[in-house]
Amino acid sequence: MLLGVLACDDRTASQGSAAPGDREVVDVSASMARLLDSAVRIGAVINPASEGEGFTRIRDAHLTPDGRFVVVLDQAPPYVRVFRTSGSLEAAFVPHGEGPGEAEYPLAIAVSDDRILVLHPGRASLFTLGGEFLDTGAIGFWPHAAARGCGADFLVYGPGTDADGTLVWLRALRGLDAGPPLLLGGDTEAERYSYGMRQFIGPRELAGSDDVIVVHRAAREPAETLTMSCPDNRTVATDTLPGLVHQRHMYTRTGPGTVFVRGREAGEPAVSGVAVVGRIPVLSVDVLGEPGMRLVRLPLGTRVDTPIPTAHVLLDARPGSFALFRSPSNAQPVPHLLLVDYDAFVRTTGLEPR
Repeated sequence: MLLGVLACDDRTASQGSAAPGDREVVDVSASMARLLDSAVRIGAVINPASEGEGFTRIRDAHLTPDGRFVVVLDQAPPYVRVFRTSGSLEAAFVPHGEGPGEAEYPLAIAVSDDRILVLHPGRASLFTLGGEFLDTGAIGFWPHAAARGCGADFLVYGPGTDADGTLVWLRALRGLDAGPPLLLGGDTEAERYSYGMRQFIGPRELAGSDDVIVVHRAAREPAETLTMSCPDNRTVATDTLPGLVHQRHMYTRTGPGTVFVRGREAGEPAVSGVAVVGRIPVLSVDVLGEPGMRLVRLPLGTRVDTPIPTAHVLLDARPGSFALFRSPSNAQPVPHLLLVDYDAFVRTTGLEPR
């Protein structure tokens, strides 16, 4: 259970002896609070000037590769919004509907150079950053998450099957053309169960860069996080973490056709998001009963648990640009995003790239 040391930068370690194997502790909550207070806020408007500037519920958000724009998928139309990192709205598009350039229930997005991939159940659409509709097509996936990485245009995570019936969880897309499967599944009862119950469980988490792919597999019992290298897509680390299938409940398969559901208990952690900081995979973890969030560096052998004084989830980080945080889903008064200077963020948290 992630109830270990809240630790960070070893340069200014606190006084006192530490238990063997533990890291000495420096609490950076105050510094992080100041950093988040000074962040650029996007969407934190109760009465926005236009429908694109306020959010109903932020389903997904990414920085563009050059760090100049933030692309957001909202639960309400227009589903896709593009903001400058100054916070101003650049474009809002993808209305509700079944026609070209429309969507009924978009689930995730990914951004590569000047293109945006919008994922629907079993279908994907391509747009420019300015909102021009380019193409749409079937993908044979129920997407839970998407990212850019490993030289491929896009990565898509979610259950689908190959022609031979093999369950596939991760696949690269070049445009709308599917590449070879990168991660197979269906080995365990939990994953087979989750495939049948996919509409009821929480989203899987995926992050990618030009160096690594990180996948948090919440459907596994216990949950695990895979780190895959680029460009060969080889798994280089597997970290077992006590993540939950759903943020509020623990699901446990107790036998054929049966499942035990219980409420989440005090002290139990849940993975809320995954990101790549430089080349470092980082999980956002909340522990029920504790304030704020923890950033957990992977692999666990080099772990630094850094406390974040609010419950904001780290979504993306671009060297030389910004770190992007999402407010909790029940944020008051309104859902919003925070943009924090990247260099200040890694200095404060101790998450400097190796």
